[in-house]
Amino acid sequence: MAKPLLSICIPTFNRASFLKVMLQALLPQAAEAGDEVEVVVLDNASTDDTPAVIEAARGLGPLRSCGHDNSIGPIANVVKGPAELAAGEFVWVLGDHNLMRPDALGRVLSALRANRHLEIFYVNFRCGTYPDHWPTAAVGGFDGPFSYLPESGIETGPVDHWFELILAKSAMCTQLYAHIVRTTIWRNFWTGRQIPAPYTSALTTYPHTWMIASELFDSPAMCLADPALTIFNGAQSWGDPATVAKVYFTGFPDLLRLFRSKGFSKAKLAEGREFCCQQLQKVTQRMLSRPSAGVISVAGLLARAGFTRAWMWPAIWRDFLDAQNCWLSRMLRMCRGTLTRWHRYWFHNCRPARWIRNRRLRGRLEH
Repeated sequence: MAKPLLSICIPTFNRASFLKVMLQALLPQAAEAGDEVEVVVLDNASTDDTPAVIEAARGLGPLRSCGHDNSIGPIANVVKGPAELAAGEFVWVLGDHNLMRPDALGRVLSALRANRHLEIFYVNFRCGTYPDHWPTAAVGGFDGPFSYLPESGIETGPVDHWFELILAKSAMCTQLYAHIVRTTIWRNFWTGRQIPAPYTSALTTYPHTWMIASELFDSPAMCLADPALTIFNGAQSWGDPATVAKVYFTGFPDLLRLFRSKGFSKAKLAEGREFCCQQLQKVTQRMLSRPSAGVISVAGLLARAGFTRAWMWPAIWRDFLDAQNCWLSRMLRMCRGTLTRWHRYWFHNCRPARWIRNRRLRGRLEH
C-alpha cells in the first residue's frame, strides 16, 4: 500500500460521547482523501462505550484502532500514536473534542503537498464553549457557533522560524492540535526515551511543544490561517482542578524555562509569564475559596511555585488578599486600604501636597 501523506492520531480515554461526534466530523473527509490519510484511535483502556463507538464509526471512513488492556497514562498514550504507530509522512494529533470543519482536511492536505520540504505546520483553530456550542452530531464537519478566534491576525504563508508563532494570546503554542509535524521527528525524539509521571514537568505536560522547541525552534514553518478545527473550552480531559494546578504551577513555567534557554525574546517571555499568572489566578482563587484555606494554604502555594519562579508570587499573594477567607488576609487587606487612603491624602490631596506638586510642575514647564 502507498504510504499515507498524513496520519491523524486520536488519543482517548472514557470519552465516548465526545469521540462519537469527533469521528462523525472527521471520517467522511478522510474517506474522500483516499489513501492520503489514515486515522488511528488510541483507546487507553476505556471502560465506557468507547470500543462500541469505534466499531460503529468504521462505516464512516477509514479507521484503525489501538486498544490498551491497561492504562499507560495520558502522556504515553499521546506519544504512542505518532512515535510508534503512524505510517504517514506527517502526523496530526487531535483531541476527541476537536471537530473538523467541512472541507478543512482537503485544504490541509493541499498545504502539505505543496510544502513537503517543511518539517512543521501550524493550523489555526476556532474556540467554542462546552456545553453551549457542542453539537449532538456533526457528520462531515462542524461549522456551527463558536466563542472566538485566538489567532485572528495571522496570515497563511511561510514563517522563517517556528518560534515566531509563540504568542501569549494563543497560550505560547501549547496546543497539541495546532501542529502537524513530520513523523520522523516524533520517532527520533521519543524512541528509547522514558516518560516520567504526567504533569511533573513541561516534557510530561506539553510533550509536543517540548519536542518541537527542542528540535525545530529555529526551523521554518507553514502557517494555515483559515481555521481547520473548532475546539471546545471546558471539554478538555485535563480540566479537573488538581491537574490544572499542576499544569500552571509546574508544566507551563518549565516550558518558559526551555524557551528562555533557546534565546527567546525577553519581552515575549514576560508576556508568557503574565499569561501564566492569569491562569494561576483562577487556580488559586479556587483553592483559596474554601473557608478552611488560610495562611498554610498560601504558604503551600508559594512553596509549590518555588524560589526560582518568584515571578509567580505576586499573583498568588494578590489572590490570597482578595480571598479574605482568614483573619490575616482580612486584616492585611484592611491595612492596605487604610495605607492607600493615607498615602493618597498626604501625597496627593492635602494642601501642602498640591502646593509642592504645582511648584514642581511649574519648574518643569519653565525648563
